[in-house]
Amino acid sequence: MSIDPVAIAREIDGLEQSDGLGEPAVALETALGWIEKSAAKNRDDWEVVILSDFQKVNWTGAEQRPSQIASLLQSIAKSSHLVLQPCGRPSVGNSAIVRVDRKDNLVRTGQPVHFQVTVEGFEAQPRSGVAIEARVDESVRAVARVDLPARGPAVADLTVSFDTPGAKAIEFTLSPDEVAADDRAFHIVPVRDHLRVLIVGSSGRTAGLRPRDYLRLALDPESLKNSATPQTSNRWMQIEAVDDFNLARQRLDQFDVVFLAGVPRVTPSEAGRLDSFVREGGGLIVGLSPNIDVENYNAQLFRSGEGLLPARVAGWTSGEGDVDSAKTFEPGPQPHSLLDPFIGNPDSGLTTTQVWSYARVESAREPAVLALSNGDPVLLEGRFGRGLCLMTTISFDEQGSNWTVWPSFVPLIQEMTAYVATAGDPPIVTAGQPLPFAVDRNDVRVRLPNGDLEPLIRNASSNNDAEERVLADTRFAGIYRIASEDVGAATSGESGSLPGWNGESRLAAVNPDTNESRIERLTSDELEGLLAGVPHAIGSEGGRATSPAGVESTSQRDLATPLLWCVLMLAIAEVLLTWKFAWGAAFLALCATGTAASLMARLLS
Repeated sequence: MSIDPVAIAREIDGLEQSDGLGEPAVALETALGWIEKSAAKNRDDWEVVILSDFQKVNWTGAEQRPSQIASLLQSIAKSSHLVLQPCGRPSVGNSAIVRVDRKDNLVRTGQPVHFQVTVEGFEAQPRSGVAIEARVDESVRAVARVDLPARGPAVADLTVSFDTPGAKAIEFTLSPDEVAADDRAFHIVPVRDHLRVLIVGSSGRTAGLRPRDYLRLALDPESLKNSATPQTSNRWMQIEAVDDFNLARQRLDQFDVVFLAGVPRVTPSEAGRLDSFVREGGGLIVGLSPNIDVENYNAQLFRSGEGLLPARVAGWTSGEGDVDSAKTFEPGPQPHSLLDPFIGNPDSGLTTTQVWSYARVESAREPAVLALSNGDPVLLEGRFGRGLCLMTTISFDEQGSNWTVWPSFVPLIQEMTAYVATAGDPPIVTAGQPLPFAVDRNDVRVRLPNGDLEPLIRNASSNNDAEERVLADTRFAGIYRIASEDVGAATSGESGSLPGWNGESRLAAVNPDTNESRIERLTSDELEGLLAGVPHAIGSEGGRATSPAGVESTSQRDLATPLLWCVLMLAIAEVLLTWKFAWGAAFLALCATGTAASLMARLLS
């Protein structure tokens, strides 16, 4: 064991800066644990030196944080001498990418993808001509420039297109400034060259068009030119329509979206296969009708709120098909992206669609996406695993409404299809948040942006192997790639493909936490307010500690034991690696004497 300061400095220099939000309270709790567990008898001779930039967002941002930190500092000060050493500049001019919005839900090969990138300036002076670039595989694919106001946001529009299908990773970068960590953001775009849709309809014969015929017409008008052919395909939309008794024969994992169009009943086996399909990222759209077996749907698909349906079916209403008794569509109580194309567009026919017979529902998980003029839901959604289920309380034919022959039908069906098809798209989270993956194998690991491989951890609260495995280590912003050990990913450096995932590597994006982008240090008065009643000393910018009245300085005490100093410094390095702090997090040094504290200051300078 060595106390070589060069080796210690090299250890600290090797620590990697993370992109998550700093948590001083966690560091203080760890330091307090060290003190309480220490076997040293003369702990009154210890100094706890906290080196931090004391950013407001870290130390006083959350409602309960100041009182929690003050309590921890009070406990530390009871058994040691507490010194706070401010580091860095009080404020830094900075700008950051704070938001990326993809305006196109479903992305096709060869079609432009529109992004809105929000940049916020935290500087006292405006900046003009700030460049935002979109990069794919290190190649610049689009550039936009914005004039960034002082302490305010600006929005840039960028357009990118892709000629080949697959999951594409995009990095958005900002003109460099003094803080590079938040000058970037990442996004995953699944690009498709076709969409696979299965429409399951009732096998009963009816006069005129059936629900599945209306759906095929809405999704692909060319599909009805030869109505005798159940399977139709163009370059984009690939539709297969089957009777309900053929549902059990279908490989659902071959489809992106499944419609149940007035299917009277489902068997337990069929319900289980639909569960797996949606849980693993598929999209399901259920259209109720007067012909369904309400008791069967509730038992197999709702299952007391644990199943696919977003609400329990209470029964079918009856009404006359005349204007006086009809209800009309209205947007639900909360804004929803599904309805964005219709808002402010009265010619779309959404709010003039007439309904006089529909299914009443109860125990809905979420507010209605679309409702009737009397408040009853028309369109509901429910998340199930990685996938999504939409349910309409009106039929996909002319029973009970004029929807299927009204201008709103075709665009709304297309929007619904695109919406559920993208429900299982790769996740995008903020650094420090768990990253969810749905896998059914135990040998799967994730390659981090720095090249490390980390295993997925099964969510203890989940009873389904394929539903919840998470990566807890997301301290770095960038692209995360699924790797499988049996394809040599651990040694080759390449992310492997997994069976059942169409030979594609699974990607996910982690973005920097921009809560720290406004760099403002606590003022002296604010810091003293946080430390009210806590014995302490505050170091000056030059590093010399000044003590309030009655607090003894310990900066000239002798070194107690080199061995203790060595152990503490190695522990510091180890805990820092474990904590994975972002800049702004506290760096805690437990020193046996002021001489050790001075040595530490020299090492970190």
